[in-house]
Amino acid sequence: MGSGEEGPAMSRDGQPKKQEHLSRSEQPTLQAEQPTVRAKQPARTKASIRASFHWRVALPALVAATLLAFLLADPLRLSPVARLPFDPVVIDIAPPPPRSVRDPLNRLAAAEIRYEGEAFGPESLAWDVEGRGPYAAVGDGRVVRRTADGSGWETFAWASPLRTPELCDRHPPFGSKRSAASQELLGPVETRQAAAAAAALSPSERVATAFGVFPSDVPLAQPTPPSPARTSLEGSSEGPAQNGPSSDAPSELAASLAAEASEVESSQQGQQGPQPHQAEQDHYSHPDPSLEHICGRPLGMRFHPVTGELWFADAYFGLCKVGRQGGQAHVVVAHVDGRPLLFANDLDIAATEDGNGTVYFTDTSTRFQRRDYYIAIAEGRADGRLMQLDLATGRVTVLVEGLAFANGVALSRDKSFLVLCETTTLRCHRYWLRGPKAGTREVFVVLPGMPDNVRLNPRGRFWIAVHSRRKFLLGMVARRPWLRSLFLALPISIKTAQQMSMGRPNGIVVEVDENGMVTDVLEDRLGEAVRSVSEVEERDGKLWFGSVVLPFISVLDYRPLVAISTVAHSATTI
Repeated sequence: MGSGEEGPAMSRDGQPKKQEHLSRSEQPTLQAEQPTVRAKQPARTKASIRASFHWRVALPALVAATLLAFLLADPLRLSPVARLPFDPVVIDIAPPPPRSVRDPLNRLAAAEIRYEGEAFGPESLAWDVEGRGPYAAVGDGRVVRRTADGSGWETFAWASPLRTPELCDRHPPFGSKRSAASQELLGPVETRQAAAAAAALSPSERVATAFGVFPSDVPLAQPTPPSPARTSLEGSSEGPAQNGPSSDAPSELAASLAAEASEVESSQQGQQGPQPHQAEQDHYSHPDPSLEHICGRPLGMRFHPVTGELWFADAYFGLCKVGRQGGQAHVVVAHVDGRPLLFANDLDIAATEDGNGTVYFTDTSTRFQRRDYYIAIAEGRADGRLMQLDLATGRVTVLVEGLAFANGVALSRDKSFLVLCETTTLRCHRYWLRGPKAGTREVFVVLPGMPDNVRLNPRGRFWIAVHSRRKFLLGMVARRPWLRSLFLALPISIKTAQQMSMGRPNGIVVEVDENGMVTDVLEDRLGEAVRSVSEVEERDGKLWFGSVVLPFISVLDYRPLVAISTVAHSATTI
């Protein structure tokens, strides 16, 4: 091969490349076909990409839609409304009040926490005609009273004739799985105290605590509830609640609790012990809400200023009263106009000098009981009632119907009107008892959140407890029942639904004068001390705060302020 000749093209492996010999006539044909091939190739690529994109979007969407349909169908019946007659309606929610209805000093966060862990859910507070107290309506079905030496609580009254210590006073051993779930519900406050008590009590003491039998060194007074054989609703209100241990605890359950307590104690070894004063104060855990209809649940309560009798609204048993010595209460009103009181809530008394007078009380719902209160609010139906009981004749009269979650009630100083709070609509109404407007009601004040109980203070104004400030989405979901239906059809727990819809709770109390003008606001914006407030009682320069969901009472030294705003809502007669 000459030096001027080129050899065959070689491949990378040293082998000569195969060459296709084309004639001159064939080369233009190939060149003409190549553009056609290049033009068709992009068209096929776009079609395949489009098809692939459709499947990538359509398939997940189909899966998501199928999953959503499955969840909404709730075949396992796990949603909060699976077994309830839930039919939401449009809620006539009040517009937001001015932004001036705030507490710039965040004063409620400075409240002192008292009796932490000693009793759960003190919804209402009261002092008797002799000044003894406080009395508290708590979550295990009792009205309890602070002992004279201030060392603990003693049972004063109860409504349920079915109440037994094994069923209603059975507090889970601190540190057990059930107790841990309750601590998660209540937040870090009770968790700290439960841990303190767990480290301080022996297994035998925890078993005794679970059955209402307290060692001599435990300062909490625990009386014996009524016998389970006592089933009459006409329970005696004559005899006092006697203190003493119960001996009816089943041996199998006692052994189980002792074993569990021992296991918890061994698992907690090595942890830092509590402060002594903390260990002495916590001997109570969260009661089981599924037993409320058996054990009872007292809510609002008042003392008759002449007779000294305690009147209270038990959410399940109705309007009750008990004598000065306490004991099992007498159920005075359980039905009105042929319909049972499914959710008796609050009351106030216009007393006369002869010991009679009129009791005004609310029935929150004719469809739901207290344990389903969140569902009643979410449904939004106005089926609550305000009623009056004439103590001289025993006659009950319905004054107002069509209230969306009828709640707190309080008489004015001159008894010419009463304030009635409607939780779902964020309003409180004025119902006229005397004068030219007697028998009519009008909007009294619009609150920054859902109101609970209302109480008259020494200045003739009203303290209104507000559970938490209203959230941004509240107005939107109130006008769209289908959104609430979709949300509560999901298989989630009530607790999860509340957290998702209400967010972080923070306590608020609002003072309103007799003209419906806001004169003061106290708030714990971050919920650091008082996450929820159900009632405010002003006494001897202090504000006492009760809460249906917290295991303590809060107290704040208070000095009245001048009016911080002039929020006067136009009265609309209904």
